[in-house]
Amino acid sequence: MDKEQWRGFLKKVFPYGRGAPENLVEEVSPFLDGNVLSFFPFSDELDIGPLNLWLLEEGRLYFPKIEGDQLIVKRVLEIEPKKKDAYGTLEPLKTISSDKNEISSILVPALGLDFSFHRIGRGKGYYDRFLKELDPKVSRISIIYKEQLVPSLPKEIWDQKVDKIFVY
Repeated sequence: MDKEQWRGFLKKVFPYGRGAPENLVEEVSPFLDGNVLSFFPFSDELDIGPLNLWLLEEGRLYFPKIEGDQLIVKRVLEIEPKKKDAYGTLEPLKTISSDKNEISSILVPALGLDFSFHRIGRGKGYYDRFLKELDPKVSRISIIYKEQLVPSLPKEIWDQKVDKIFVY
C-alpha cells in the first residue's frame, strides 16, 4: 500500500469513541522532560486532553501553529477558549510566541506508526520539517492505540522517526 492507502486504512481501523486512557498522565508524564510541545488531537487520534491539562498546570505546555509551510511554537497560557485554524486544527487563543529551543519534549501526532518508529501523518509534512530542525536531544513521543501500530509503513527520505511510542 502507498501512504494514501495506509491513511485510509488507519482511519478505518481507528477505535472511534474511546476516551483518553485512564492511566495516560501517570504512564507518560515521567518521560516528558522540560517544556512539551503538544497538540489538540483530531477525532482519529488518541485523546491526550488529560495530559495537556496536566502540562498546563505544570506551566510546561506549548502548541504548534501553522505559518506558511512551517510550524512555529507558542507557549499556552490558557487551554480554553480555542479556535480552528485554516487547516481545521484547534489552537488555544491565549498563547505567547516562543522559540523551538525552549522545547525539551514533543508529542508527535500520528495516524499510525510501525515497529521501526516511523510514523505516518496527514501528508503535509509539517511535523517532518519541524522535527528535522530540532535538536536531536529533544524527545519525540507518539501516543497511539494498538490498532494504529503496524509492522511496516512506506518511508520517504524526509520522514522523521519518533523515539518512543506509547500504545494503548
